Amino acid sequence: MSAYLQEKLAYAGQKEVYEEASESLATLAGLSVSGKQIERVCHHYGALCETQSTEPVAASCTEPDQCYAMVDGSLLPAKDKDTKTGKLLWREMKLGRVFKVRHHMALSATRNWIYESRYTAHFGDSDTFFEKMAQQVDPLRRVIFLGDGARWIWDRVSAFWPEAVQILDYYHCKEHLFEFARVCLQAAVFADKTAMLEWIKEQETLLFSDGVEAVMRHIAEIDSGSAVVAEAQSKLMHYFGSNQERMRYGTYRRLGYLIGSGPIESAHRYVIHKRMKLSGQRWTIKGAQAMANLRVAYASTQWSKVRQLIRKAA
Repeated sequence: MSAYLQEKLAYAGQKEVYEEASESLATLAGLSVSGKQIERVCHHYGALCETQSTEPVAASCTEPDQCYAMVDGSLLPAKDKDTKTGKLLWREMKLGRVFKVRHHMALSATRNWIYESRYTAHFGDSDTFFEKMAQQVDPLRRVIFLGDGARWIWDRVSAFWPEAVQILDYYHCKEHLFEFARVCLQAAVFADKTAMLEWIKEQETLLFSDGVEAVMRHIAEIDSGSAVVAEAQSKLMHYFGSNQERMRYGTYRRLGYLIGSGPIESAHRYVIHKRMKLSGQRWTIKGAQAMANLRVAYASTQWSKVRQLIRKAA
């Protein structure tokens, strides 16, 4: 099989389910190649991508330059089963997105355009994932890192990029605040929903003025005598306390920083879910990683690396 044909098979296979890719190639190019053969090519070159080094998003030599880095995980259906229940498992695919600040453009108050990104995907442990992601970021670059409150993220960000600006995704923060307020409403801490929303609005105003300490005081002052409220209160205080220095949203907005991790959530849908979370699909760890590598190369506009691997093998 020629290098040219192998590249077409790999490209088609990372865009569509293998059988559909086979049909597309037959219809559009008159090529008779089975879905199984396309799968073999994708697995082979996707695995080879794992060993290929990548150039980091380089820092500018002439001006202070910054980049955003974001990380999140999402579950994919796996082929292996739980040894106790016999049920098919779901395993986490970790995805990282890195892009330069100057490659981000605000189209409106609610819409952003990021016109160049690098992605990292790993179907496995956190340490290996961050080692891969660290290859995408020049150590000289100033990094603004956004994420949710997951401990596994922040511990490793501090280790790999100790000078990075760390920002807790504001929308995760607000979601936790809402969950606590709803528990309080059910326990009659607030007279009605309007009172609850007014209280939340007050806390939001404080958060956008770097007033996280005042918000924590307001949370601590609530005393309903309810065990359910007390438990929710303790969880929220711990969450805010652990992320306090990542919640200076007033400062971040004055500096023009993004405060939401929406770009990584949308990246999961585009890079991973669009191809790998379709009806009826189940993945082995090896197969999922190979496909994710091809999807990352495609989404990062680095398909030339796959092409080079195929030509070298040929």
